[in-house]
Amino acid sequence: SQDTPIWGDEDEMAKKIEDVLTLLGQIGVGFIPVVGDAVDLYEFLGNIGCKTIITTGSCWEYGNAQGKISEDSPIIPGNVLIAAKDALHNLGREVAKVEGRNFIWLRLFYVYGPSQKKKSLIPHLIDCLKTGKEPQIDNINVAHDFVYVQDVAEAIAAIIDRCQTTGHHVFNIGYGKLIGVAEIANLVYGKKVLRAGAPKGFYADISRIKKLGWSPKVSIKEGIKFMGCCS
Repeated sequence: SQDTPIWGDEDEMAKKIEDVLTLLGQIGVGFIPVVGDAVDLYEFLGNIGCKTIITTGSCWEYGNAQGKISEDSPIIPGNVLIAAKDALHNLGREVAKVEGRNFIWLRLFYVYGPSQKKKSLIPHLIDCLKTGKEPQIDNINVAHDFVYVQDVAEAIAAIIDRCQTTGHHVFNIGYGKLIGVAEIANLVYGKKVLRAGAPKGFYADISRIKKLGWSPKVSIKEGIKFMGCCS
């Protein structure tokens, strides 16, 4: 019912929760209702005395930027999803300011790894290699900052363990390197199958999170192998 907290008994939860990581994504156009749920969740967590809320945003908050991007770079909401994320980020920042809590916003770059959706670039290329299909790539001249999922998990763990100051914090989580789509294809196939000009895109300035003792460990070549590609 409306009178029953959807997250459980507050007194019992308060004994167990100090830090919370919320992972907000998109299913179709369903992100806006998720924002409303997140607001309810933030309120609930405040009521039980949660010290830290960590929420995942997206590198696309930076729009179609170019080059190395720091956390202080301008935010350019280019669609409804990014506008909703930005609104949620601003809300969390104000909650942290008013209530004296830790609100941490993570801008994840191109996370890849096992069980990634099949239409994503690397799983698609691996599938095409194994089945003999022709890869479908929209633009071979773009580049992204690819970061392996295990590195992302370790980055989040480092933030939980070591980011102890109260207030609002933003961290980029990426590998810190621009890698072209053509280079990815060549790594998957183990030979040069695509040629492209100088790749264009943006990549994470990760100097801030490195101060917490974290650095990415898995190279793109190693990550592709971990995903079952042995070319």
